[in-house]
Amino acid sequence: MYVSATYLQLLLIFLQPITYLHANILLFFKVHLKWKQLFSEIENGIQDLRSRYTTQTMGEGTNVSVYEVLLLEVTRMLTQEKNEVEVIMMHQFYYHLYFLDSLMQMILNYFWVF
Repeated sequence: MYVSATYLQLLLIFLQPITYLHANILLFFKVHLKWKQLFSEIENGIQDLRSRYTTQTMGEGTNVSVYEVLLLEVTRMLTQEKNEVEVIMMHQFYYHLYFLDSLMQMILNYFWVF
């Protein structure tokens, strides 16, 4: 089978955006993993503080609820932030995936003619 030089040049031009999108998708997974690790560390730290302060204040006769309320509020804010970031990241991921799929369809349709 004979393949013209023009055909190969066009193929290389079309493959550049695919390589770029593929790199972005891989980067997304790395960022997503790092993000989950960060939130997990923060949640563990809050849990550690919660157990430490409730244990320390139990014997002193102080008001445990002040610490509990603050830590619960921080936990609530963290959960809200985590959910918002998750939505934004998933939106970006599906946008890149949709664009990659559209680009692949366009390339396949174009080269199907040859």
